Amino acid sequence: MNELIIELKNPSATKNLGRNLARGLAKSTGIILLRGQLGAGKTTLTQGFVEEVAQSVAYVSSPTYAYMNTYPSDPAVYHFDLYRISDIKEIHALGLMEFLLDQSALRIIEWPENSGVDFSSLDLLADIELVHTSDERRARVLCKNIALYKKITADLQN
Repeated sequence: MNELIIELKNPSATKNLGRNLARGLAKSTGIILLRGQLGAGKTTLTQGFVEEVAQSVAYVSSPTYAYMNTYPSDPAVYHFDLYRISDIKEIHALGLMEFLLDQSALRIIEWPENSGVDFSSLDLLADIELVHTSDERRARVLCKNIALYKKITADLQN
């Protein structure tokens, strides 16, 4: 995987990273994993992504209690928040596995480590860790997709 460390000065920069990801993945399907503590910017990044690709979305929110939001686009975007999940049995019981494995959609997954699913063996595009402390705000982006890596790198240079 190709690694990028991106300094994010503010929430707008986090949202712009989401937009850049969306442009770099134009019409792609696959999985984007989002990691980071509460308040690190996972949903903010997703807002930028969805605003770039979805058709007439009024508001992008964290699906903490619904577990998944679907956004109309081509392909469809499924946004998961697995914060309240404790293992893979819950994924199955909630009927989420078919959506997590849906290769016709782009899936953005917050808190993937709670799921018990090995996403590295699936159609993983990027694994992003967001860090937000009093001293820094940054993203560590691991891109399995070389075209995405090149697009993000080019956007950073502009």
